[in-house]
Amino acid sequence: PGTYLQLFGNITTYQISDVYYFSKSDLDGGPGDETDIIKVRFNDGGTADISGSIKFRLPTDPDKRQLIHRDFKNYQTLKHDLIRQVVAEALMQTAPLMKAEDSYSTRRSEFTDIAEDQVVQGVFETISKEFKEKDADGNEFIVAEVNIKKDEKNNPVIRKESSLKQYGIEVIQFVIKD
Repeated sequence: PGTYLQLFGNITTYQISDVYYFSKSDLDGGPGDETDIIKVRFNDGGTADISGSIKFRLPTDPDKRQLIHRDFKNYQTLKHDLIRQVVAEALMQTAPLMKAEDSYSTRRSEFTDIAEDQVVQGVFETISKEFKEKDADGNEFIVAEVNIKKDEKNNPVIRKESSLKQYGIEVIQFVIKD
């Protein structure tokens, strides 16, 4: 912030805090269209179109701000190429941790919490186990169970650090609406 002499240079402005919507339509409370939704696949093969929003704050550290500008060049690119990609990756990595039915009924808040943790901290490492079950007719089928790998202190093992963390971007609010 402040007054600067432009001379022959360009001035690029960035908002300090903003909301990025990954929504189906304007009815979700923000701008969006069908291309903004994030598609995921659950461990039972079910799919979903997820819509919601993330409120974020850019860093006040001048070095981090310059790094953001060097890497993204403008605010719209920052929102699309960083914020959206981090959210999409977190949602796609969270979906295999549960069945589609669980994500919208009994474990909906857990889904949101895990996704937000992955947006803030980074992508968690997972462990997959397969076991056999029988259906009502007695037919055997293989079920895959995916869980978050934990360290000795029972914290999730982070496979890939969040890009938001690397740039010093703070997540203020993360909401999954549908």
